[in-house]
Amino acid sequence: MHYEVAMRLYGWITFVACTAQLTLALLVIFSNSPRIDASNVQRELSREQRPGTLGPAMPAAPGAEPSSLDAQRLAAEKEALTSALQRAENNRSLAARLLGISRRTLYNKLEAHGLL
Repeated sequence: MHYEVAMRLYGWITFVACTAQLTLALLVIFSNSPRIDASNVQRELSREQRPGTLGPAMPAAPGAEPSSLDAQRLAAEKEALTSALQRAENNRSLAARLLGISRRTLYNKLEAHGLL
């Protein structure tokens, strides 16, 4: 997932908390010992980010199927937003209720997906 999109969708505090949680999980998974120390942290921070790994997602080619899980999730979320807006005849309060989210969250997601 592109970090900018994640921050727009979830807010920077949630994004930082999730990133920290993921980093800790990776440290636990890839640790060679029962304790996590500075060498484990340095190894994870210095990992090269490649397509298909936990790092910035590669943008999909225009018209191509989304390849990463994050890209597919974003595409599905955008489709759900547009579908709810169509069903609600562009009534955003109703669309938010149909999606089970607050109106503010709907507006944040619409803005993040360029639908405003």
